[in-house]
Amino acid sequence: MEPKNKTERKKTFYSFLLLFLLSTAIIVLLAFSSTRVPVKVNSLLQKQVEVSDHEREFSINFLSQMTTIVSLLDTVNATASSNADLIDGQISLGVQKLTIMIDMDSVQNKELYRSVVLNLSDLQRAKKQLRKSTEGDSDINSLKRENENLENKLEDCKSKNDLLQIQLIQASKH
Repeated sequence: MEPKNKTERKKTFYSFLLLFLLSTAIIVLLAFSSTRVPVKVNSLLQKQVEVSDHEREFSINFLSQMTTIVSLLDTVNATASSNADLIDGQISLGVQKLTIMIDMDSVQNKELYRSVVLNLSDLQRAKKQLRKSTEGDSDINSLKRENENLENKLEDCKSKNDLLQIQLIQASKH
């Protein structure tokens, strides 16, 4: 004995099965996409962390080299002039290394680092000018001392000349 609505039952069963498979597919698709999005976000965040770590390492390296240059700049005018040229060369070499380091790396704030290097270079130039002006001051001071000595000698000579003139006048009267 077969049921009379066999075709209707089949249609209903197939439409239920289709709806069930469609709903299950949507749920599986949503579950798959919801786990896939965090994986993409995670990989993006990992790249950002790597970039941030790289920039931090670059900043630490840059800061250590900049500190060395600043300490050399602090001591350049405190030493003898023969050492000043040597220290000046070390400063120039350090500035060049920093410039190369900035150009070779892919940091985001290159303009900031370049302005720091430019300021270090300007400070080096100012220190050179200060050394030259102090050397000029010492030359001026030595010339002033020599001028004073010569003025003293001139006064001595004038007084001796006056004495000799007085003696000559007295000798001519006798």
